Amino acid sequence: MHFEENTMRIPVLIAALAISTNAFAADTPRATDFKWMSGCWGYESGGSSYEEHWLAPSGNTILGIAHRDADGYTRDFDYLRIVTSGTGFDFVSQPKGDPELRYGMTTQKKGSSVTFESLSGLGFPTRITYEYTAPDSLKVRFEGRSEANQPMMNIFPMKRKSCSVN
Repeated sequence: MHFEENTMRIPVLIAALAISTNAFAADTPRATDFKWMSGCWGYESGGSSYEEHWLAPSGNTILGIAHRDADGYTRDFDYLRIVTSGTGFDFVSQPKGDPELRYGMTTQKKGSSVTFESLSGLGFPTRITYEYTAPDSLKVRFEGRSEANQPMMNIFPMKRKSCSVN
């Protein structure tokens, strides 16, 4: 009788384990949560332009590069990546190839928006938000304080563009 009771418990334990494993997998952060950012995006205003190019997510990372041109010259460039971390995701920026700046994810609406805040709280920007509107709009907003300690915000309402090389 005791053997039959234990035998009956095994399927129940297996089912409970399967349910808890699926629930854990659904909550586990994955770089594929940001596939909506993949591709080439651009914004132009006057004599300047801003572009971001994001590769498709791979493993625990999505890689990107940003650059701003004005008057025919590259004024800024930035190596970008979004990586899984112990708390969800981190946005890592290396402006002009300098040492990395790390931002922790504070809010996410899967498939359409994400906000990261500076882990050091220093410099500009201290907050970066991406908002996607299907099928072809990606707005990036940089917020923080200027060197004179005044509130500052830069917004780039980008449109999807061709990734072709001329």
